[in-house]
Amino acid sequence: MKWIAKAFIQKTLSALPHGESLNYWFQRKTGGLPVSPDEFVEKVRLAHERFKRWERFGSSKSLGEIQCFEFGAGWDLIGPLAYWSFGIDHQTLIDLNPHLRPELLQDSIQKFLFYSEQCEAVTGRKLRQMPSNITHPQDKLLSEFGIEYLAPLDAAMTGLPANSVDFISTNSTLEHIPAESLADILRESRRILRDDGIACHLIDMKDHFSYFDHSITKYNFLTLPDAIWNLVNSSISYQNRLRYSDYHRLINEAGLQLIDEEVEWATEEDLRAFQPLKLTPRFANTDSNEHLAAQIIRVVLRK
Repeated sequence: MKWIAKAFIQKTLSALPHGESLNYWFQRKTGGLPVSPDEFVEKVRLAHERFKRWERFGSSKSLGEIQCFEFGAGWDLIGPLAYWSFGIDHQTLIDLNPHLRPELLQDSIQKFLFYSEQCEAVTGRKLRQMPSNITHPQDKLLSEFGIEYLAPLDAAMTGLPANSVDFISTNSTLEHIPAESLADILRESRRILRDDGIACHLIDMKDHFSYFDHSITKYNFLTLPDAIWNLVNSSISYQNRLRYSDYHRLINEAGLQLIDEEVEWATEEDLRAFQPLKLTPRFANTDSNEHLAAQIIRVVLRK
């Protein structure tokens, strides 16, 4: 199966010195990076989807006043640059490892210039124009875009002042964090969030190997015992396998309030594929099939 080969490569890379850099090289050589124009426009659309939740549930402050925070910012900063194009002037981004790549950042800026019409079409708004003559953009993130990038830094110990952040957002990040670390991160998020601030997260609970290998279901990893999953799960692309009820429990234990939720439940076709699966004991009979098979959660949280 293709997913096993990919898992083996990632596991090997994760054990090597400079494994993250080797993985980046591999992604570049195989065409995974930089993202395609269609993937780029979709990332801008998803950023706007999170931004609309700020407009609906956030405070009455102007966009120029609010302080945004994102952990797991990634390699190309498409989402944060999209926020800047929407009018946000102050962002703090952190990564556990320094993933940001200058060449991908430059590519993101160029794509905003080349595909501005497409981005405005999917967001339905006029976007702030990217500077066209910027060089060494990583050195000018703060001065040009109001973006402070901090890495390496643990999202569970940000060092940010209490009650200092208006808007926390992530996109497909929480599912890549071990449960015990995620609990600490959610508690830290509560500490730094203002009383009238919100946190907005998109959580993709599907087996991410299924995006690459269509011979397996979105739930394949739920059939693997912990011992086997630990052999194939790597720090390069870690998946925690947490389910819908697990995230609700962690949110509640962190003292955060769920004020809005949108769930992509399994379709009838998905459930037909899910029901005959032999789930590992960790998941079998632990929850309803509906909750176990839920695919994506979009949550808005408040203190």
